[in-house]
Amino acid sequence: MAAGTLMLAGGAVTAAQTSAFADDTDPGDELVEVGSTGFCTYSNWGGRFLCGSNKAHRLPNGHTQVFVIGTNNVPYTKWSSGSGLSGWKPMGGKCYKGRKSMGVEWANGWNFAVTCIGGDGNRWYNERYTSGHWSGWDRTRT
Repeated sequence: MAAGTLMLAGGAVTAAQTSAFADDTDPGDELVEVGSTGFCTYSNWGGRFLCGSNKAHRLPNGHTQVFVIGTNNVPYTKWSSGSGLSGWKPMGGKCYKGRKSMGVEWANGWNFAVTCIGGDGNRWYNERYTSGHWSGWDRTRT
């Protein structure tokens, strides 16, 4: 993408909106690529994902982890830590944009679940255990 081809989606960001991520763990604003078909990037963390599919989650240590749906419909995550930023890591499976595309449904310290809409139209979840391991995607029970 050429320099100068990004613009802020959704207008100005207020101080109240930025204070939640006011330190070096801030992924930045969701920026829309001009002339694209709905792809966005984070101003500070980069990446390329489906606009509106991103979810930022504050971790218990004060750092941030984000979840997005990539342009290939694969969910990705990236996080900050005391030693800097991780790279973008694929989470396996496929997710599709829709109501609450990516979400964090519950959080109990380091144990939380990320959810998304699968190709079958159902909501799926991937639970992060306190050990740091992930459960793998499983369909939610309604």
